[in-house]
Amino acid sequence: MATSPPASITIHATDMDPTMLANCASLASSKNWPITTSSMPAQALAFASNTFTHSLTNLLIFHTPNDGLDCASEIYRTLKPDGVAILTTFKEIPHQEVIKSVHRKLRGPDIPLPHGMPDHWYQAEHLKSVLVKGGFESDKIILSASDVFTQVTDLRPWVQILWSYVGAPASGWTRKDEKDWDKAVDMIVEELEKSETYERKKDGKGGVLKMLANVAVARK
Repeated sequence: MATSPPASITIHATDMDPTMLANCASLASSKNWPITTSSMPAQALAFASNTFTHSLTNLLIFHTPNDGLDCASEIYRTLKPDGVAILTTFKEIPHQEVIKSVHRKLRGPDIPLPHGMPDHWYQAEHLKSVLVKGGFESDKIILSASDVFTQVTDLRPWVQILWSYVGAPASGWTRKDEKDWDKAVDMIVEELEKSETYERKKDGKGGVLKMLANVAVARK
């Protein structure tokens, strides 16, 4: 919206999370943006075929069923001929690797973590292969990479939220996890502050966390 697009456009924003949709609708209303929100799964869109000139799927496709194939097929179906799809996945998530390291140190290697992006999705070529299976032609897909920065106001509370979500073991939280909570948070904070991908701010509390994203631009 910062590019001041034509007033004639209409943007349809979809998600499955009510809070995300409510926040989007509130922001759109406050800015007078031409955005409507709808709750629907990315792998089963309610829109007619050949509807959109552009389709943007940000850090989502790897969360959808069937290894993203149904999502890719829906993107292709709902795009107009010559329409453009832009999709992103993570290429590097330094803080997720820290989470995995702390998880293994505290729990051992045999307890799986259910959250996070599957390892094969780090490869841009996998994203491309899923798009091809979904209907796009290989020579009409351009891959690139882009830096992604997260502003962290206060590292420790941010890590507590991160660990509460991403650090939950597949088998569920245990009493030992409760006892090790502060230890886990301390370990993650320490590892992040030593990481080259985290730049601490002068106030000593917050900082900037760098990640890297794969970007695919595909034309129908």
